[in-house]
Amino acid sequence: MACIVCGSVQRCGDTPPESATDAPPAPVCVLCNGSHRIYDCASFLAMSVEDRCSEAARLRLCANCLRSKYLKRKYIHHRI
Repeated sequence: MACIVCGSVQRCGDTPPESATDAPPAPVCVLCNGSHRIYDCASFLAMSVEDRCSEAARLRLCANCLRSKYLKRKYIHHRI
């Protein structure tokens, strides 16, 4: 008997096949809201090193990888 979800004749657990909607969301630049990460942002790269450091600190980004949303207790190794 075929699966009612994917049509497979093998048992699949009735899980739907992966689709384009399962893809991770496109990155969003925290500086200009463009569809790229901040380290690829033309506006960010046009700044001086001092201004980039200040902007990263203002946005509360990691000084090493320029990412946010880390749980502080799990992300100690990037502390300066």
